[in-house]
Amino acid sequence: MAMFIGSLSEFKKFFSIYCKNKVVQMTKSIKNEKENICEYCKQKRELETVYIKGSDRINVIESILNKNFKQSETVDNYFVDLHKFEEYFIDAQKPIEKHFYFLCNDCHKKYDKNEISEDQIRKKINYTKNEGRKLILGCPVYDPFRDYIAKKPKVPLEFYKRGNESMQDYVKRLLVLCRDHNLLTPNRLAQLQDLRWCKEHIGLQYPWLEKHRWKTIVSGHRRYYKGFTLLCNGTKYFVCSQWWKDLFEDYEYNLRKWVESLFNNSLS
Repeated sequence: MAMFIGSLSEFKKFFSIYCKNKVVQMTKSIKNEKENICEYCKQKRELETVYIKGSDRINVIESILNKNFKQSETVDNYFVDLHKFEEYFIDAQKPIEKHFYFLCNDCHKKYDKNEISEDQIRKKINYTKNEGRKLILGCPVYDPFRDYIAKKPKVPLEFYKRGNESMQDYVKRLLVLCRDHNLLTPNRLAQLQDLRWCKEHIGLQYPWLEKHRWKTIVSGHRRYYKGFTLLCNGTKYFVCSQWWKDLFEDYEYNLRKWVESLFNNSLS
């Protein structure tokens, strides 16, 4: 078992370049499919792999280390299983299309300077939010609720997002509703604290619930609501605040599936 023992700065010093090369390797096949056509200007030029704003390599590294390998909240010391770290690093950046753009150098610079917006890029690449991938011209647009119309379980309407309700208000209200209706079993609470489960089923980049205050701030940034916690079965949980506007439709779809699974008892 390959191990690293040391501080956060030491890990970044020795492994940041390795992680950069891993990103190149991860994105190589998709980049080749572009045939050097910039996703924004559509000119044939050498492409660069660009992190979508809101995430970058260093933040991903720090988040993984703090969540999985930190030995103490007061000491800057990490025991890192390098094979596990690599798995987490790769998983944290999938699907590729939700984390990277492929731009020429000129468009990359304009994007960094905010001269090109997210909406402008996504319109150029025919991005469909419901699928989180490129829309293939000529194919029907995917209806995220199509599969549930015929066999949708009976769920009280209050569990669904209201028309003018913000995503932030909805996720808080939803957790309270689930608690008050005794839907948050120990197993479900464990799932909401599991990063991999939350990524796969909800689309979050952090666990939805967190018991430890010191884990609510990542890389100097608060990732959980400051003035709102969930008290459930005598335990106080901090609630993730990182619900990104560009992914609201994905979140609503995923939360709808999750709520219906609670009433279907498909999650225990």
